[in-house]
Amino acid sequence: MTDFILKSAASMAALLLLYYALLQNQKMHRFNRFYLLGALVFSIALPFITIPIYVAVKAPVAIANTATAIQISTTGTTTILSPKINYTPYVLWGIYSLVTLLLMFRFIYNLWQFKKQVVQNERQQYKNAMLVLVNDAIVPHTFLNYIFINKDEYQNRSIEPELFAHELAHVTQKHTLDILFIEVLKTVLWFNPLLYLYKRAIQLNHEFLADENVLTQTNNVITYQQLLLQRATPHTSYALASSLNFGTTKKRFTMMTKTTQKNKALLLKLAALPVLAGLVYGLSIETVAQQVPSDKAVANVSLNDSAAYKKKRDAYYSNVKVVIDDQANNVYINKPYEQLTEGQKSRYYFTLPEAREMKFIPETEYKKLQNKKGYRVEVDGIQIDNTDLLKRSSKEFVYYFFLTRAKKSLTKERPQIFEYFLYTAPYYNTHFKNQEPTHYPDSIFKVSIVKEYKNDKVVAAAKPKKFHNVKAAMDYLGGEGAINYTNVDKMPQYPGGLEKFSTLVTSNFKAPQTANPDITTYYLNFVIETDGEMSYATVINAEDEGTTREIIRILKMSENWKPGELNGKPARTSYTLPIHLK
Repeated sequence: MTDFILKSAASMAALLLLYYALLQNQKMHRFNRFYLLGALVFSIALPFITIPIYVAVKAPVAIANTATAIQISTTGTTTILSPKINYTPYVLWGIYSLVTLLLMFRFIYNLWQFKKQVVQNERQQYKNAMLVLVNDAIVPHTFLNYIFINKDEYQNRSIEPELFAHELAHVTQKHTLDILFIEVLKTVLWFNPLLYLYKRAIQLNHEFLADENVLTQTNNVITYQQLLLQRATPHTSYALASSLNFGTTKKRFTMMTKTTQKNKALLLKLAALPVLAGLVYGLSIETVAQQVPSDKAVANVSLNDSAAYKKKRDAYYSNVKVVIDDQANNVYINKPYEQLTEGQKSRYYFTLPEAREMKFIPETEYKKLQNKKGYRVEVDGIQIDNTDLLKRSSKEFVYYFFLTRAKKSLTKERPQIFEYFLYTAPYYNTHFKNQEPTHYPDSIFKVSIVKEYKNDKVVAAAKPKKFHNVKAAMDYLGGEGAINYTNVDKMPQYPGGLEKFSTLVTSNFKAPQTANPDITTYYLNFVIETDGEMSYATVINAEDEGTTREIIRILKMSENWKPGELNGKPARTSYTLPIHLK
């Protein structure tokens, strides 16, 4: 919604400035009419137009067990604990809905008022319009094909033919439809002040058109101007009508005697084209990084299908427990690697880590990474504050690669287009060095899949109804912003110590019938917020929902923790610890 408001407002402002600067004071009123209406339609449609420009980026060799559609997670079965609901969006939407409802009621009421006047007053046919004879002293005005005039003036024949010609022009050229269109926009987009400027510009142009029609018939400018001055009454407003004395100003009088050469008019009309092109380029064109595989990756396609590769892969993951939470396809796997089918091994990215040569980041590029607004940086798989790079040397990192994200994938929490991944020598030696892989470093392989892509399009995604709110969903999908407890300066602390926390769980735990009796130690993972509350919790190795629900029930009884600290400030911390139940 914010993107729509900003883009449409920017387009409206640019096109209205062009109108005021070049078009308003020129005698090409028919073009100006459709320019103003077209500017509104174009500005509203522009935010929904996306023109992708694909830029080929050579993809780095992927790190083992990661992919665009996969988020490595420590979650097995997750239950939200005490979700913190942000009520601000609901309040804002409530205010918007209330104001829109009131304006809609006012719009309908004004329409009803016109209908009421038509029904209650005498009517007479006049050419292609219907005269509505009103007893009140009113200024002649037009709505649709109805012309409202004072009954006594009409019967006394004191209404000049020029005034009939003026109002008839509004009827014939259907000016009311323009006003109704912008009134509907004002009802829905009432917070945009530019719409009120557009309405005034459109109504003034209507008067230019009606004046032009009258002068074409009478060819007497002075007499017509004197008539308008005699009929002018201040502050008479008909919101949905075309009124005789709207904008009776020097602008209208000047326009009556003005001429615009055809060549000049053509140039002014063409001046709108580069502005439109600039708006499309600036607001609709999106640069998308389209990764192309490296030569090494292409060579490995056939290798990965070979029997020798599969044998090495199976040895690498031997005796590893696999926990896959494929929310996109509603698949949950919790079994030893050896029990997986070949299809599952291929689908869920069981690949061997590939050797990579050292690649140092250039100093000039390293300095750019200190800009937090443009770059997101991870060191050895952990996101860091960009300013931390000031304390380190580029030579410390022996390997790096980067990704360019599409604009549509950016979020408030993760707004950077460029993401850099830096690796130190110890991490490089363990994961990337030119050596044969030995064995998967952990005893549990855990993957959470929230989206599945095909040809850069999402073909499957987790259902959002699993979560209480957006924040809880973001937490579940990636624990975004949570720092591992081993990487904070001060670890979170439970009041009374971890022994008291463990006693709380063990003394209240009642094993459900579905629990596996062979499991006596459960591994809990939860996030401790900066205020000490748990935002979500996970029982990593629970094999049944009953055990998870029982432990989560107990966790709700716990007190708030003292949050972890990083750089002297409370840090949102992901904490994991074992609980021995027997």
